[in-house]
Amino acid sequence: GGGLDWSDMDEGLIACGSGDHRICIWKIESPQPQLVFDNHPCDVTDISWNRKEKDQFGVAGNDGSVEIGRA
Repeated sequence: GGGLDWSDMDEGLIACGSGDHRICIWKIESPQPQLVFDNHPCDVTDISWNRKEKDQFGVAGNDGSVEIGRA
């Protein structure tokens, strides 16, 4: 599983999640993630930036869960 989404409100900011339960927030000009969240309870299947709140994103897991996070 996994997911990736470019921010519409902060150019160059990417959120991605994967099967290792991690969520990473990247600035495209940096080789290292800006933030790493490694406490998601299951595989991340999708991730999406909130289109109205600049630093908020939603994460879906393979267990059907949905969580809201902030970068």
